[in-house]
Amino acid sequence: MPNSESESKSNIESKRIIEQFRSLMQVAATAQKTVMIINGGAVIALLTFLGNAQFAGSERIAESLYWFVFGVACAGITTFLSYFAQLYFLESLKTNDYAYLSAGKFFRFFAILLVAFSYVGFIGGSVIATQGFNDRVSLSSNSPSKTP
Repeated sequence: MPNSESESKSNIESKRIIEQFRSLMQVAATAQKTVMIINGGAVIALLTFLGNAQFAGSERIAESLYWFVFGVACAGITTFLSYFAQLYFLESLKTNDYAYLSAGKFFRFFAILLVAFSYVGFIGGSVIATQGFNDRVSLSSNSPSKTP
């Protein structure tokens, strides 16, 4: 009977690890979607704005697009890296092979790093776009007003 009890505890522990793994993958997928949406949304908003307005400061707005596109690219590559991380983690669970676990950790590290870079792209693009809008506001407030 003691053997049956230890097998039961081992089975419960395995189920707990698998559920934690699933939860972690859901969090990672949410982070990827979030950075893709915020950077992609920023690109769409700025392109729409630039298409409807010509003003001083638009160079900075255009420059901020590079940052946002960088963020979208990082988020896209993160999806690719996350797939391989999950693949290797699953293989390590099946085989108990440390090499698969190490490969999974490698891909996970770079996926996390690229999510961070994606946020940097969003912050950098936001700062530069704000500077472009501030240039426009300061120029329009310095222009002479037309009075009849």
